[in-house]
Amino acid sequence: MTIQYYLDLMTMTDDLKYLQRLNFLSFGKLFYAGNNDMSYVEVQWNRFSGNTLQYIWTSGTRSLRIMAYYIETCKQGLDYNADIIHAAVDFDIEQDKKDRFGE
Repeated sequence: MTIQYYLDLMTMTDDLKYLQRLNFLSFGKLFYAGNNDMSYVEVQWNRFSGNTLQYIWTSGTRSLRIMAYYIETCKQGLDYNADIIHAAVDFDIEQDKKDRFGE
């Protein structure tokens, strides 16, 4: 094992600690904005809070991008804004489509 793998793993685990800052309401707003089915959001929250790593493993690309933006925002010491994060993720997804498919 090289030291770089160790350092990468330490960085990832340090970054994931920022997700621990989320509570039920902030989680719902960040990942399930516009979803009025609170029972669904509660099930997802229980999955997330019970086993965050498993939740990450089963998340789609959009959710992973949201997590990345949220973590980066926290690392910069900024207050996160779910609407801004969603707009940035939507922009990135559209740019990726253009880059891949030449749209």
